[in-house]
Amino acid sequence: MASNDDRSLFLNLEAERGILGALLRDESVYAKVATILTGSADFCESKHAWIYKSIDELYKRHEPIDVVTVTSRLQKLGKLDYIGGKQALVELLDSPSVSENIETYADAVMTLAQRRRLRKAAQQIDVLARDKTKSNQDIFGETTKLITSARGKTRSTDIATPHDAACLMLDIYSRKEDDQDRIRTGFPSLDRLMPKGMRLGNLVYVGARTQVGKTTFQWQIAVNAALLGHTVLFFSLEMSQEELEEREVARFTRISDNDLEAAKVSGNVPWDKVNAAIEHRSKLPLYVFASGLLTADLVGQYAQIFAMQHGKKADLVVVDYLGLLAGPSAGENKEAQWVRVSNASHRLKQIAMSPDLPCVVMVGCQIGRQIVGRESPIPKLSDLRGSGSTEEDANIVLLLYRDEIYFPNTEKKNILRVNVAKNRGGQDGDGVVCELFWNGPTHFVGELERFRYAEDFDIEVPF
Repeated sequence: MASNDDRSLFLNLEAERGILGALLRDESVYAKVATILTGSADFCESKHAWIYKSIDELYKRHEPIDVVTVTSRLQKLGKLDYIGGKQALVELLDSPSVSENIETYADAVMTLAQRRRLRKAAQQIDVLARDKTKSNQDIFGETTKLITSARGKTRSTDIATPHDAACLMLDIYSRKEDDQDRIRTGFPSLDRLMPKGMRLGNLVYVGARTQVGKTTFQWQIAVNAALLGHTVLFFSLEMSQEELEEREVARFTRISDNDLEAAKVSGNVPWDKVNAAIEHRSKLPLYVFASGLLTADLVGQYAQIFAMQHGKKADLVVVDYLGLLAGPSAGENKEAQWVRVSNASHRLKQIAMSPDLPCVVMVGCQIGRQIVGRESPIPKLSDLRGSGSTEEDANIVLLLYRDEIYFPNTEKKNILRVNVAKNRGGQDGDGVVCELFWNGPTHFVGELERFRYAEDFDIEVPF
């Protein structure tokens, strides 16, 4: 609670009284208020908070809301005398009608409630900063939780009523198809297999054996999403940002890594193409965080910090990859490994479904060695490491395969096979497959029909 000298900075009595008066006059406006306020704690004046609490309880009991019923409820709570008796409720009825602008008044009350919580959080953060027994990582973690808490809990955690469900269904089918709550991969042949796209709240796993190209594939999707206007956070535990950006120059210019490195050594850098790549990259809303010390909890914390710093949330969070994110595994038995991976997977699912910052979380996942030596090395859903938890948590699982890794003389060189092994929003299974063009030297993935022949690609493609 603010001190008396600056209490007015955190209190809007007119808005609080206006909301309560409107609710007593017309209970139908409750739904509008409840979608904005998180509860009675949003009212700064404690008497108003008790009145709203009574109204809230009556509504949830499907009882009428008026002066008589609210008086009775307050009496049962032992707070009728505290708020000023029935006369105080009658006086609220006499306040100016704000029903038509009820959302504006609710927004005003919510804004000040958040500022009060933020002020309290700042005081707690100050105490944390002075605590020499805590590590900086612990302090930043607790700070993030305090600031997130200051925003207030969302009502989306409440049990949805049949009315809520009906409203949601109407909203779903009234939206335009190009809305921002879903993300396309940017590969038309793959997007046709997943017409609903990757929706906010989805956890997507990309599984493959080593050297097949998980990082390249995920990076290309991250770039495609950024080109479509989505904000992307790319967490790399295996590669440095310098390595990723060098790959991006190769991808954009279609000049191989080796040729670019040779050009640097000889002093013959193709600056026209490199500068074009740099300009293109600078305009992409694609943010990179490279560290080998990340955990699933830290991914969530950094996503929240990013939203606060940049004033926008990430639509797509890419993590490369689960095995490193889950922590060290040396010497542990299979049961311990399963628990470790399972916990990380569950946490990533929570991040995707965060009510405040919903996003698509895409995670690279290693395929077990059991496919080596198998009659068919094409991966299956059960081949995912820690598949019990990852398979259950995932909304979508994409399995990658390149024939040339196992059969050097294959006719299917430069082809990346993508299997939609699991898709809660549509068709899936072993037969739901598309093939993409793959060029390893430039870390480029594209539509197979467009880049099937070398002359369609702006470099010498090794077939």
